[in-house]
Amino acid sequence: MPKLKNLKMKAKKVFTPGSGPQKKPSTSGHKLSPGRGRPRKTKAPNRSRKGNYRHKYVSENLDKALAEVKAGRLSIRAAAKEFEVPKSTILDRLHGVTKNVGRPTELSEEEEQVLVSRLMIMGNWGFPLTFDDM
Repeated sequence: MPKLKNLKMKAKKVFTPGSGPQKKPSTSGHKLSPGRGRPRKTKAPNRSRKGNYRHKYVSENLDKALAEVKAGRLSIRAAAKEFEVPKSTILDRLHGVTKNVGRPTELSEEEEQVLVSRLMIMGNWGFPLTFDDM
């Protein structure tokens, strides 16, 4: 048996399906699929507006935009662009749509005023009540 000295074998690269030589990605927003077939679309970035979208405009700008649109000097789109207020907000305010934010209150305005006045009377009489007493 011959002696093998310093014999180095080079391994041959074997490509399995999906691990072949990489192709240049296209610039059309598609990724090339690992094998054959139709290219896959890349996922759009997660653009969640949760908690960070509310009121990125000044209330005075909304009032100015509404005044300009009502006077007929600007269109809704132009006013939204000029005063940096959402177009949908201007439309909602023109049509009288307002959104109540948050949980509805337990007491009506009248009931709350009666409760406040009675608590003030109790405090003036020398029997102040705390939140825990109610």
